[in-house]
Amino acid sequence: MQLNSVLRNTLRTALNSPTLMSWASHVVKFGSALFLLPIILLNFSEADVALWLLFSTILGLARLADTGFGTTLVRAVSYFYSGVNKLPQSIIELKDITPLEGSSPNYDNLLSLMRSITIIYAFICVLAVVVLQFVGMPIATNVMEMSSDPSRSVYAYYVLIFSAATYLISGKWIAFIRGIDQVATISRAEALLNTLKIGLMCLMVVSGYKILAIMLVEALNSVATYLFSRRIAAKWFSNSKVLLSSRSAAISWDLVRQMWPATWRFGVVSYGSYLITYGNGIVVSQLDDPSLIASFLLTQRLVYFIRQVSQTPFYSNLPRIIQMVARSESEALKGYCVSRITFGLAFQLVSLVCLIIFGNAALSYLEIDVKLVDPWILFIMTVYMTLELHSAFHTQIYMTTNQIPFVWPVVISGTTIVTISLAVVGNFQLLGVVLVQLLIQASFLHWYPVYLTLKMLDWPLNTYAYGLVTFGTKSYE
Repeated sequence: MQLNSVLRNTLRTALNSPTLMSWASHVVKFGSALFLLPIILLNFSEADVALWLLFSTILGLARLADTGFGTTLVRAVSYFYSGVNKLPQSIIELKDITPLEGSSPNYDNLLSLMRSITIIYAFICVLAVVVLQFVGMPIATNVMEMSSDPSRSVYAYYVLIFSAATYLISGKWIAFIRGIDQVATISRAEALLNTLKIGLMCLMVVSGYKILAIMLVEALNSVATYLFSRRIAAKWFSNSKVLLSSRSAAISWDLVRQMWPATWRFGVVSYGSYLITYGNGIVVSQLDDPSLIASFLLTQRLVYFIRQVSQTPFYSNLPRIIQMVARSESEALKGYCVSRITFGLAFQLVSLVCLIIFGNAALSYLEIDVKLVDPWILFIMTVYMTLELHSAFHTQIYMTTNQIPFVWPVVISGTTIVTISLAVVGNFQLLGVVLVQLLIQASFLHWYPVYLTLKMLDWPLNTYAYGLVTFGTKSYE
């Protein structure tokens, strides 16, 4: 009996852990890199593999239509959940905000916020469709024409547009759930739904179906995600005895004005970040060599999967970090963040080194024709991905203040990476593309957010560095 009790308590703890559940969600969400990908590589032609990888990349393009509202919404909900009356616009205002008595949630602002965002997200969905039709379609046309069935590839793309719009609508509910510190709850639901999605996709591919069937399964998952996330949010409002009704939706312009300065900056940053993360893949996809395209996009997908898993211990606890910032708990914040930063960096570095050493050997063992890029290309990707992850952690910490001073550097960096990559890819191929990304990011973005965060928290560099190498031991004074 005692053993059963211990097992139940351990399972309950794991199921309610934001980090473990987010890990599970990321592993399943990006599980195509582990489960679906080998099956696709064995059953699809190189052109169809490249198309599937490009479709996955373009699906991320739809997030640009969010224009920053999703990220701002998580922060706004976290602040109101902590009991504050007003969203800070800067570090100076952050010091002046005051939680409600007893730090109970500000239900009035939370309800008004969600009613306002419902109307805004309707316009966002329209914008997403426009972006995917007039930006995404031209990007995908080259690879679709090389696929085994170009006409069905076009139908698949329109199904992708539907999925992207539905995921966007779900985004407002998922942001709310994360903001009220129920990361484990939504991550469990996402893990379940994506497990079913991956299973269905594997079954479709093994049965001989191609990209259209995979996109139809994606659409089904998007609808289920919307229904689950809305139900979880509605249940929280119901338990709090707050009536949430879309029929009474109306925009609170005061809240919109409080959110907008951070929102448009987050939106612009998201455009630049997309170009930084996926720009080189878009450039490579315009080449006329399906083997090279598939190789680079495969490598990029695996590297991105490792990045997602590595950042989970930090990102899954971001609502708690925001609440620490809102309550001015700076000393506790330093110790809380540094151990997660160190773990994320160490996990990613070790994983990428293993990918360099064993990646192609594993593909050969599975008798898969598509290979990873050459080791020195992957080594350069490892360097800039590790520096980028470290910078991203500090970017998130600093942006909890809703002050975003590196908007234009991100946009300029992303645009410059794509522009120069287009110029050099013909002569220098993949080596030129990855070197451009490393050099441009290292010139500013890899170090500036770190400098801002350390300055904001009055965190000496030597103390912070010591905390990194000791997993948080004496990381703050």
